Amino acid sequence: MSHLFAYLSRMKFIRRWGLMRNTYPESIQEHSQRVAVIAHALATIRNRLYGGHVDAGRTALLALYHDAGEVLTGDLPAPVKYFNPDIRSAYGRIERAAADRLFGMVPEALRADYRPLFLEDEADHTH
Repeated sequence: MSHLFAYLSRMKFIRRWGLMRNTYPESIQEHSQRVAVIAHALATIRNRLYGGHVDAGRTALLALYHDAGEVLTGDLPAPVKYFNPDIRSAYGRIERAAADRLFGMVPEALRADYRPLFLEDEADHTH
């Protein structure tokens, strides 16, 4: 049986590192849901108001999973993560290893559907 969903359920326990003083701590699960709502709205606005052809559902789904690997790595403070290109590159390799590990938990019959959520093409990588 797959442990993927048990790992993903840990998103509620992983606290985000905040650059500014927060009124309450935010988990990566809360963050991902907020990002998904905003991403969906922006895609919809692009389509309806500016003639775009963005898949708003896919946009929201990618946003929901964008920090899933942090169930394995935690949330590294941005000033450290982006301090210099060498550290950013090293952390990129850590993020990729976490995504590979989570994708490895996906049952074989579901892998085609989950591949874009964990193993995005480098050309599409904007995170």
